Amino acid sequence: MKIPDYEYSKDYAFIREMQGSGLSIARAMGLPSSTVFHLEKGDVTPNLSTLESLYSYIYESGYRLNQSKEEIFREQGRELILFHGSKWGLKKVAEDGSRQNCDLGSGLYLGESYHAAASFVYEIPSSSVYAFSADLTGLNVVELNCDLTWMLLVCLFRGNLGQYQNHPLVLEAVAKIKEADVIIAPIADNRMYYVMGLFAKGEITDEQALHCLAASRLGKQYVFKTQKGLNALRCLERFYLCLNERNDFAKEGVEHTKYIETKLSLAKREYRGKGRFIDEIL
Repeated sequence: MKIPDYEYSKDYAFIREMQGSGLSIARAMGLPSSTVFHLEKGDVTPNLSTLESLYSYIYESGYRLNQSKEEIFREQGRELILFHGSKWGLKKVAEDGSRQNCDLGSGLYLGESYHAAASFVYEIPSSSVYAFSADLTGLNVVELNCDLTWMLLVCLFRGNLGQYQNHPLVLEAVAKIKEADVIIAPIADNRMYYVMGLFAKGEITDEQALHCLAASRLGKQYVFKTQKGLNALRCLERFYLCLNERNDFAKEGVEHTKYIETKLSLAKREYRGKGRFIDEIL
């Protein structure tokens, strides 16, 4: 699969059309006119400092280029549009490309939205997001809901089930996804996993945990587990995350943490005495 790089020349052409003079844009970005000339021509690969100048200028000018491209991709009638956040950049895609202790084991993880993908990598300066199209026709697709099976699987793969990892109910859940080319499941970020950890430790019931997790704003993730699944993907574009955009994601992350903490407190109170603790289930 071909992995594209940033379309900086096309993106510079966009901002020049919006803003006018290339010379004034060069001054505003603090770049020599010769560097901007090469950006326009696309004949020299710019360094990270130049890319940061370009995309920061676009973002500070009020243009939300990445989110808008996401919508354009969807409007073009492509199959399914998905996004992958990468801390260091993709060289290739493989079914064993992630850590084994991710939500559902090793695989290529993609989210339904640009926002969800970026929210996992914005803390790293070199991070970026890749857009993919996918055709799931003919694949073995297993979809998990926000329920006990999903929660047990995430706790298992993240190494938090301890003595319960070989329980028949857990093994049944593992068998459900064993032959999947693609698994579709709710996204569990580290804040949500904290809630699952409380359940795994026996501090809250399954009902308290699931009511807290059910309102995730991150949507669903698509985990491509086999080469057959990966063959259904096509990488469309790489999106640059400039500093100001990453800072905005950081602010959202703080608010999301407050939201999860508040939802947990409310769920613990509202569903006190309801549901079962992990030792009652397993």
